[in-house]
Amino acid sequence: MNKIDAGEDEAAWLAQRWELVGGSSAAVLTGMSPFKTRDELLLEYVNRKSDFTPGHKTWCGLQFESAIGRALGVSLGCSFSPKNELRWEDGSCIGATTDGHLSVSDMLMLPDPVCPSGHKRNWVKFAEEASDYLEQRNLWVEIKNVGQDKLSRAPWNRPGSPPKYYWAQCQTQLLVLDEPKMALVALVGGQDLRGHIIERDEIFLDELQDAAKEFMEEVREGREL
Repeated sequence: MNKIDAGEDEAAWLAQRWELVGGSSAAVLTGMSPFKTRDELLLEYVNRKSDFTPGHKTWCGLQFESAIGRALGVSLGCSFSPKNELRWEDGSCIGATTDGHLSVSDMLMLPDPVCPSGHKRNWVKFAEEASDYLEQRNLWVEIKNVGQDKLSRAPWNRPGSPPKYYWAQCQTQLLVLDEPKMALVALVGGQDLRGHIIERDEIFLDELQDAAKEFMEEVREGREL
């Protein structure tokens, strides 16, 4: 497992992603993805080509991630890093956004004990656990921007029960970051914030690493044919 800075050289990052198993592939290899089979993923890796075509939903999701992070930082009373959208800093000003303006969470507001949107009881539980963790160390966050239809079809309302394919992605990140916990947060339908604290699962990670090694061996064999 490696950390890659996509901002340094996007072309190099895109090339290297076919030589390792990333977080988005973890759910496929462990049978948790409803979107792709292992054989389909294997074909993509052998040919170094994905059939995924970014659309307007993908574009909008990426644009909103930073704003979601800043709003979440305000709701928890901490700062959100504009340089790394997955990281929180407790009680410190991180810096300016790319356009030179301070992010909203750099001008700290009083945290709201209950997020004005989302399921209030579950949000309080998430916020309390996140705040307790932030008193000890930084909390990394995976941010999702999903449609309103995902609210009923995915278990965003139940504490500790996020969609399995996102859970697997977070487990991969915990392995790479060498962290015990992280947060998975979604803005659902543009108005409902839902959050889950993801705890590291060593048994799953052992199984994932074994599956990843076996998968990459098959990829190399396929390329040699």
